[in-house]
Amino acid sequence: MARHERSERFESLDLERLAERAWENVETDAATVSIETGPVVVRANEGQLSSVFENLFRNAVEHAGPTVAVEVGWKEDENEQRSGTIYVGDDGPGIPPTEQGRVFDHGYSTRTDGTGAGLSIVAGIAERHGWEVNATDNTRRGARFDISGVQTSSPGRELD
Repeated sequence: MARHERSERFESLDLERLAERAWENVETDAATVSIETGPVVVRANEGQLSSVFENLFRNAVEHAGPTVAVEVGWKEDENEQRSGTIYVGDDGPGIPPTEQGRVFDHGYSTRTDGTGAGLSIVAGIAERHGWEVNATDNTRRGARFDISGVQTSSPGRELD
């Protein structure tokens, strides 16, 4: 948590470009990523949203293996204007339904060498942004993390 920016400055960010840069910052071995967000600009703190992606990417590689396929996408909210859901899914073994709520608890890890910090960091950032994060099953196979309530914005507009 010490690495996170304490600034709560929100700005307009190109979601696809930010996810691509975050992927480059993570040791991904032979893993692959498909980023299919389209031209979406979101309202967020850049460093914190990058940390969300980096933690989710690391989690996929650590739990689904070095050849995991990761997918990042965006879904517009049907009932809300200017709001949507970011999702990050993988083709790994997934998370048992009984554990999906617990994975965000600080210190929770299924690995003996895991710190259990990564997903709790994701949850904390989501909370600071007014988002909701949930673990679920990926539509094809594996784990999926949905981050809902993400506000869209116009490019170049800084927000407080």
